[in-house]
Amino acid sequence: MKRHAASGRSPEGATSRRGRAFGVPWRRTAVGVLSVIVVGMLLVHAFWFETFTVPSRSMEPNYGAGDRIVVDKRAEFARGDVIVFSGEGSLYQPAERGGVLAVIDTAAGWLGFRPDEQDYLKRIIGVGGDHVVVDHKGVLTVNGRRVAEPYLGRGSKRASAQPFSVRVPEGKLFVMGDNRDDSDDSRNHLGDPGGGYVPVDKVVGRVAWKYWSGS
Repeated sequence: MKRHAASGRSPEGATSRRGRAFGVPWRRTAVGVLSVIVVGMLLVHAFWFETFTVPSRSMEPNYGAGDRIVVDKRAEFARGDVIVFSGEGSLYQPAERGGVLAVIDTAAGWLGFRPDEQDYLKRIIGVGGDHVVVDHKGVLTVNGRRVAEPYLGRGSKRASAQPFSVRVPEGKLFVMGDNRDDSDDSRNHLGDPGGGYVPVDKVVGRVAWKYWSGS
């Protein structure tokens, strides 16, 4: 009888031990896997890719309001490329944020977030050292050479209704929207403190592809 009693207790104890052995580690494993996934997504967002929704018509006909795009943060960029950038200091002057808000902004910046900045989608027309000119006929030249702009809408006959002549400072970019009659870009801020020139270090990245059309 003693052997039978011992035999009856043994399976019950074994079941309890298996519950502790397999249940708790599995929960810990699930939490660990989820943590790795979250950290991986944050790292991708901070250093590789970021998604955006186009907010306006300024880049039509190529990117319309509501379109969703992916930006490659590691890609190099040049004249003619479409980029996303922070307009802070170039297309608008930022309001000062101090104390806790400044600390939050700094921490968010490490992960690629910009809670206090406005992002813009435009095309690079000139880089540092370029002489960018649009004459009274609306013809665009860069360093004396006429620039063909096949990305403009079919009805666009002028590169800009507003003539100008600028020399782009080193480390800066001159940008314009493809919808030249409805775009807030470098042309509109030539007399502002930042001159409308986008600092290279304010570029988030180059547009890699459009994955959703809002139209």
